[in-house]
Amino acid sequence: MKFLAELNNRFLVLPTSKTFSDAVKHYRDVFAPRMLRDATFSTADGHLKNHLEPDWKDVPIDSITIETVNDWAWKKKRDGLSWVTIKNVLRTMQRVLSASSKSRTVPFSQDGLAIPERDKL
Repeated sequence: MKFLAELNNRFLVLPTSKTFSDAVKHYRDVFAPRMLRDATFSTADGHLKNHLEPDWKDVPIDSITIETVNDWAWKKKRDGLSWVTIKNVLRTMQRVLSASSKSRTVPFSQDGLAIPERDKL
């Protein structure tokens, strides 16, 4: 596809085939041992095992957007999680994604979360 696009003077950025599981593996094997204290990693690992991996493990990183994150957050809220917990879990998700990204950027910002005003405090 890339070759054909270049023939037509168009440049195509191919989506990555990496999934959230690939990012988690890098986070656990490379980033966390070097950068996190044991207690911090323990908390993050709990977020991963209990909330993130069951829902996101096979999702391609390129399809993780603020829209998909908002859908997931509202599902978790309906399941009984507080907004504080949801935001903490999403901070872990952002750290996992940025740790495995060459540019160290995340595909979404918590500023875009669709949280009711009364729950933002």
